[in-house]
Amino acid sequence: MKIAIAGAGKIGSYLVERLVAEGHDVTVIDQDEKILEEISWNLDVQTVVGKASSLDVLRKAGIASAEIVVAVTNSDETNLIVCLLADSLNLEIRKIARVRDLLVGQGSLSPRIAQVFDEFINPDREAANYLCKVLDIPGACDVIDFADGKVDVIGVTLGKKSQVVGRSLREFRVNDDESDEPSEVDITGSILVVAIAREGELIIPSGSDILQVRDTVYVASKPDQIEKIFRIEGSVRPTIKTVMIAGGNGLGRILAQSLSERDIKVKLIEEDPEVCDRLAHELENVLVLKGSLVDQTLLREEGVEDVDVFIGVTGDDEDNILSALLAKRLGAKQTAVAVNSYSYLNLVTTIGIDIVVSPMIAGASSILKFVRPGAVSGVFSTRDNKAEVFQVVVSDNSKVLGKALKDKPFPAGVIVAAVIRDDDVTIPDGETVIRADDQLILFADPGVMSKLEKLIKTRTSIL
Repeated sequence: MKIAIAGAGKIGSYLVERLVAEGHDVTVIDQDEKILEEISWNLDVQTVVGKASSLDVLRKAGIASAEIVVAVTNSDETNLIVCLLADSLNLEIRKIARVRDLLVGQGSLSPRIAQVFDEFINPDREAANYLCKVLDIPGACDVIDFADGKVDVIGVTLGKKSQVVGRSLREFRVNDDESDEPSEVDITGSILVVAIAREGELIIPSGSDILQVRDTVYVASKPDQIEKIFRIEGSVRPTIKTVMIAGGNGLGRILAQSLSERDIKVKLIEEDPEVCDRLAHELENVLVLKGSLVDQTLLREEGVEDVDVFIGVTGDDEDNILSALLAKRLGAKQTAVAVNSYSYLNLVTTIGIDIVVSPMIAGASSILKFVRPGAVSGVFSTRDNKAEVFQVVVSDNSKVLGKALKDKPFPAGVIVAAVIRDDDVTIPDGETVIRADDQLILFADPGVMSKLEKLIKTRTSIL
């Protein structure tokens, strides 16, 4: 597929890397020649130096023959103009614009203009939606839903009291706390471990893997089985009633509004007095406070030791991390941060921060879902070492047809997380047999993509 990317910033560069890895023909437009040189040095892409809002530059970038244009410059206005000009050059091209301040969705534009655009992406809104999803399931450090919400993948960090620490996945059982008799409940068949995050590495596990303290275990489950996931962690699930947010930028504002609508008590700290005044008028049920994010006196006076979650979402990664660590030291029960730097994504969870989100990756992943029609919704991991998530339909001539999972029809590094058959979702076990037209949700090492294509013999969607 021929794709043009306007803007080589963080989101644009991440998109280019992902799309090139999947074999797409990518052209990148940016005014910064040095950034383009760096991208072309590392990746097989075409680059065009110039303003993306210039008709001549877009012609030079081959918009007339491209299938998709993605406008992700730092300017909302430029992104809208790029898509409008691209439409004038190519009526068939699909157009995606990243927006933050100008609009929330197509409803903010006149019907005549809105019909030009295929998708609007707001990275701050995507990140806020993710954080709300995690907080909706107290005790989780990561939450992904896919297959139209029929399957959840929950990340849970194992503590010292966890019943499964020191056991292999073959022994994956938990004590039945609801029973009067000491016994164990076999939770295979209702939940399935699909990945383990350990010391910055993401492991696609086998039955022999031993679970360790501080492992983040990713478990696939039907929504009505989520409680079983938290029984493996061994602690009481907290109730989220109070949240303190550091940062009143786009993400902070959207997050505060969303959480207050869930009847959560929200306090928001912002240093800029003008921003504070504006937010105080916009957010009726949120207490907006002017002050430094690392002012210990302010944090204590506002009861940081009593908040269920402290969330750092300023535009500065370091400020977010420092304020969250301070809040944790002062007594906040959980902490979350927004970061965009790759170097911090692996770091934050190892230094005691519970939840991390990257607006960059959240926004880019939403774009990738649109680029790949039918892709699974959600993002599996924000860590450097990612598993890929595939949604595939088994063809009637597939090599895996009629095989049970215990016979290992897939290469090492692949786990079938769910099987969707006639609109019914199954969390599989070794006896599950693959049939034609089954939809499979696969977690896999990125290196097995070509092998999977040969086995499945159908079109795959990748996250």
